[in-house]
Amino acid sequence: MDPKITVLIANAFPLVRNSMKDLLDSAPNLEVAGCAKTKDEVFALVEAHRPRVSILDLEVEFNALTEMVAKLAGRDTHALVMTDELDEDKTFQLLRAGANGIVSRRVDPELLCRSVKAVAGGEIWVPRTATSQLIQRFRMNPGELVLPQQETRQSPAPVQPQAPTRDYGLTRREWDIVRAIGDAMSNKDIAVQLGISEYTVKHHLTKIFDKVGVYSRLELAMMATHHGLVNNNTGAGVAV
Repeated sequence: MDPKITVLIANAFPLVRNSMKDLLDSAPNLEVAGCAKTKDEVFALVEAHRPRVSILDLEVEFNALTEMVAKLAGRDTHALVMTDELDEDKTFQLLRAGANGIVSRRVDPELLCRSVKAVAGGEIWVPRTATSQLIQRFRMNPGELVLPQQETRQSPAPVQPQAPTRDYGLTRREWDIVRAIGDAMSNKDIAVQLGISEYTVKHHLTKIFDKVGVYSRLELAMMATHHGLVNNNTGAGVAV
């Protein structure tokens, strides 16, 4: 059996905290390690329990929230910010500070559990609309955004996209999926376009992640855009 993912909940309202705790404790492989009412309690509980994921849903100024995220990034806990008040620039700032995910306060309970597990696994979890904005902004200025995992594994991207220097061993179908991800398409859209099932798309993505060396579709989209992979329309160099 896989070890449980420990979670810290930060919210000032007892009813919300208790409801979230009941939800997460009832989900497979999730366990609430503690609940914080204030920013100071967050850091005390993180030091005491070392949760894998910290869900931040506090009424604090944005600068204070960004500072919290940056501090948590250095404490081996993945920050999942819960808010409905972020614009595009603030989303970028939180990601650059070290946030691993952003979810709406109106998120479906099942989706919240999925987001916690994804963030715990090292993925970047953001709404699809934000993903599209991130990709478009990255295309305009590849050096602007460096995500948490990218900071630890590679140097910041140069300003201009580079031509691909290797084919990564991807098949022709896998290249099709990489290009679709670069266009911010969902698994369902990709399945319809390619005439395959969503399960097959997920299977291909798992293999692509392993071959390319990324951990999420957002990282894949940005890597593909930075290296010019989504502009390779000829299929040259692709393993069949």
